[in-house]
Amino acid sequence: MGAAASRLLGIEGDEQIGRARWVGGRGRLLVPPKWWLCILTYQVPLWCTVGFLSSPARRHAWVAAGCALCLGAVTGFQVLVCTTDPGIVPRGADTVRELRAVLKPKAGSSDAAGLTPKKKDICVELQDGRYVLYRWCPTCGVHRPPRAAHCDVIDCCVEEYDHFCPVVSGCIGRRTMRYFIGYLASCAGLTAWVGATCYHLVKKHGSQYAVADTAGYNRMCVSAVTGCGAGVWTAVMAIFMLLNICEENTSREKERGLHNPYAHGNSTLTTGLHAVYTALFSKLPPSSLRAYRTRAMEREAVGS
Repeated sequence: MGAAASRLLGIEGDEQIGRARWVGGRGRLLVPPKWWLCILTYQVPLWCTVGFLSSPARRHAWVAAGCALCLGAVTGFQVLVCTTDPGIVPRGADTVRELRAVLKPKAGSSDAAGLTPKKKDICVELQDGRYVLYRWCPTCGVHRPPRAAHCDVIDCCVEEYDHFCPVVSGCIGRRTMRYFIGYLASCAGLTAWVGATCYHLVKKHGSQYAVADTAGYNRMCVSAVTGCGAGVWTAVMAIFMLLNICEENTSREKERGLHNPYAHGNSTLTTGLHAVYTALFSKLPPSSLRAYRTRAMEREAVGS
C-alpha cells in the first residue's frame, strides 16, 4: 500500500508499523495490510442500496433519504475501523517503566531500581493490591500490557485485542471497538430500512409495480432479501459483541477462558451498562503509538 496510499491521499511521509503502514507526518491514519478487502466487502451494502433505489422505490424521496443516511453511516464507520490505530503497543517501548507511577515494586528488585528485565514475563502489583501480568512479546520486543495480544495480521501487539475482522480489514482493539459496533449497527439499520420499506411498498403498490416495471420490481425484492440476509448476520454479531462488553471480556478472552484482571467481579446490570458506556461513549483513549512517535521526534529534534 505504502507509496500508493500516500499518492492517493495526497499525504507525504509514512512509516511501516509491523505489516501496517502509518501514513502522514505525525500519523494521520493507519493503513492495514490487505486494505483492498474492505473495498470488496463494501460492495454488498453499496449494491444492495443501488439495486433497491434503481427500482420503483426511487419514486419516494423519503426512501432514498433513509438509504443515503444509513449507507453514509456504514461508509463512515468502515473507514474509521480500517484506518484508526486500534491501540498498537509501540515497538521498543518500555511499557512497565512508563507506568512506574502506578506500580508498587518490592524493595531490592530490579524493577525497584528502575530497571525492566527483558525477555521474560513480569508480575506487577498495582496500588489497589491486584497483580497483573506483563507478558514479553519477542516479535515486538515489549512487555505488552494486560489484555493486550499480538495480532498476526498486522504483526503488532494491540491493547484489549479482540480479533482482526477481514470484512472491514481492520483490527478490533481498545480504540476501534466503538467504531466496529457502529459499523455493525449501521449495517443492520440499513438492511432493516430496506426490508421494511420494501415490505411497505409491496403491500401498498405491489400489483401496480409488478405490471408497470417488472424488472424494477424484481430488483427491489431481490435487494431487500439479500440485504436482510446480511442484516441478520450483522445484528447477531453486534449483539454478541455487546454481550462480551457487558461481561467485561473480549472475544479472545472468552474463547480462551482468560480472566480480565480489571473486571469488577460479578456481572450485574449496572456494571454491564457502565462497561458499555465506557467502551462506546467515553472519551477515546489516546494513541500510545502516536504519543511514542511524537516523543521520539521531539528527542531527535533536541538532539540535532
